[in-house]
Amino acid sequence: MSEINSSQSVDQTEESMAHQGRGDLQSMQPSYRLNEKNYLNWSQFVKTYLKGKGKIHHLLGGGLEKGDPKFGAWDETDSMIMSWL
Repeated sequence: MSEINSSQSVDQTEESMAHQGRGDLQSMQPSYRLNEKNYLNWSQFVKTYLKGKGKIHHLLGGGLEKGDPKFGAWDETDSMIMSWL
């Protein structure tokens, strides 16, 4: 019985993380666009924003292993960050 509750808790946590990630990234997208003249400012903005949202690890590397219960939500957020960049 506790295994079922634990599994449900992991699923709910992954779903919550994924939904939170979607909203954060969508609000970030129109804020600042990269062009040929603003790379330094843009990169500092992106690093600061992702760090403030607790997602800087997606930019700097060191992801989760595929066997980790939180991998699905992490991978979804990582893909959204990659597609935005």
